[in-house]
This record gives sequence, structure tokens and C-alpha cells, in this order.
Amino acid sequence: MKLECTNKIVKNFWDYYLLKWGMKKKARIRLNTLPDNLVFETSHNLLINHKSLFKALFKYIKDSRLEYDGRSDKFTIYAKDKIDKKEFSADIFSVETAGKAIDISKAFREYDKDLFLVEIDKTRFLIRRRIAADIDIIQETFLDGQYSFIYPYTKEAVIVDIGANIGDTAILFCQKGAKAVYAYEPHPFFFDLAAKNIRLNGLNDKITMKPYGVGAKESIMKIRDDTIFGPTGIFGSKRTDGSEGVDIKIVPLSKIIEDVKNIDVLKMDCEGAEFEAILSCPMAALKKIKVMAIEFHKDPGPIIDYLEKSGFNAEIKKENVTKYGHTGLLFAIDSAHLL
Repeated sequence: MKLECTNKIVKNFWDYYLLKWGMKKKARIRLNTLPDNLVFETSHNLLINHKSLFKALFKYIKDSRLEYDGRSDKFTIYAKDKIDKKEFSADIFSVETAGKAIDISKAFREYDKDLFLVEIDKTRFLIRRRIAADIDIIQETFLDGQYSFIYPYTKEAVIVDIGANIGDTAILFCQKGAKAVYAYEPHPFFFDLAAKNIRLNGLNDKITMKPYGVGAKESIMKIRDDTIFGPTGIFGSKRTDGSEGVDIKIVPLSKIIEDVKNIDVLKMDCEGAEFEAILSCPMAALKKIKVMAIEFHKDPGPIIDYLEKSGFNAEIKKENVTKYGHTGLLFAIDSAHLL
């Protein structure tokens, strides 16, 4: 989404460009919001590190979707259809999330100073106001159906969900008929938020949370959150000044398989750790899994070869190759369980 800043969007738009080009370190920006202009101070570093936020902010102003009431210090955000609208406390860093949330959830509302609450088909989620990645995940999981290819295998299934994030896939699998879900999430923030969302949807009896990540062997890994506002789903893959380091516990995939016993479905989204986790796992252990959905973050060739040697049929369901990397979704099924 490319959008040029004009004087219809920012009253002192030249200050914005001087900031963007690094000719100013800080500047007070005056937005042409109605009924009142919003004025806020920002820095060159903030502008560069949060480009998508400013693009969204400017687009909503250009499309007359964002209003500011200076007396109550409240924003009003309108949906694309201009019919639905929601009011929330004025916080410039919440605007991108609010705009995305109202477009997919009429039940979207402010929950507290840190969280929004969204509802999709009677499923409720707490998401962070200042990190739009959470609402993007809900979009992909519930509306785009990125895991729809494993739905035929989820009914009455025992499912291991590695990389539970905010609890979205664990909750989805319960909706698709899972008997039990073991959800693994090593980051303490995501672990807590996923647990809240599981309780919010009354699924504590079906979903068991485990505070671990996967790798080749048992270890402690220190990672850093990738934004100053906290982790996104790709924590550790990029580093931002001011972010804090956290220790996460890693266990081998074979240990998880041993603990859970026979696994009907394995879903894995662990930002690159899938390679060492799968390739270090004995083939005999992998054979205790019937179906896999694996998100990969580089050429999946080595995983496909290893799974096929282990007796699985493997198929790429989604693939995206750009100059920034190689990502996608892989489906694997033990040949003995082909439908």
C-alpha cells in the first residue's frame, strides 16, 4: 500500500517529509482529522520502523474513515462501508489495528488501555491495540482459512499445535471438532494471551497449554522481541533497539511426541525452528503422527525429503518466494492414513 502524504492529510506535510528524509530528528505533525486536528510528536526512527502504521493512518484520513474529537480525546473509526463505526481512546499507535478490526468484526470494541476485543462468528479474541499482527493472524486463520486443508482430519482428533501464538489455531481446531489440543507456546507474553483467549471461549477443558518451543535438543534460548511494543509472530527474526530479551525453553519434537503419544494432527508454525525440529526427530517417532501442517520459512526441500523417507506423502499447499525469503505451508500425511 503506497500512499503519498499531501496537505489534505497532514497540514504541515513538509515537516513530515523532512522527518522521513532524516533532515529532522523529531517533529510535531498536525493531521487534518475532523472535527478537530490531531497534533502529535514523532521521530525519524519511529516513522521508519512503523511504516505500515503511518500508511494506514494516512489512508484512513484520506478516505474519511478517521475522526478525532479533541474535547473527549477520542477517535472514531469507520468501516470500509462507512456504515459501522467505533469510538476508542485516542492513541495514534492503535489506529492500524482498529481499522483492520472494524473491517472484519462488527463486535470489535475497546477492552482496556492495552487490548481490543474482536468477535468472529461468536469466537472472541483479545488482541493488542498497538501491534496489528494479532488482527492479521485472526484474518488468516478464521477468514482466509489457511489451514482448511486439514479440516477433514480434525474431527475427534488429538492435535498438537506448536506455535500457538494468541491461541487462534488451538481454538479453531476445537471448533472443527478436535477432541483435545496440546498448544505449545514458548514466549511468555503469547502464552498468557493465548490462555486468556482460551478461557474467554470456554475451552480450558479441551486445550492444554505448554510453555515450550521446539528444536533439535532441550535448551534455553534467549530471544529479543521485534518491536518496542512487544513481540509479533516473528519474534527474534529481526531486532529493534529498545526491545527486551526473554528466555524461552526449547524441547525436541521427539519429547513432545513421547508425552502426547499418538497424534492425529501436528500443526507447526515456529519461525524457522521447524527444520531442526523435524530433521532431528527419529523417523520412528514421526510415524506416531498421522497428519502434519507445517509452515516453512526457507526452501522446504530437506523437510519434504525426510518426511517422504519416513513414509509420508508431502505436498506444498501454499508458497511465497520473494527477495525477502521463502515461506509457505506444507501438508504431510502418513501413507497409511490417506483418505
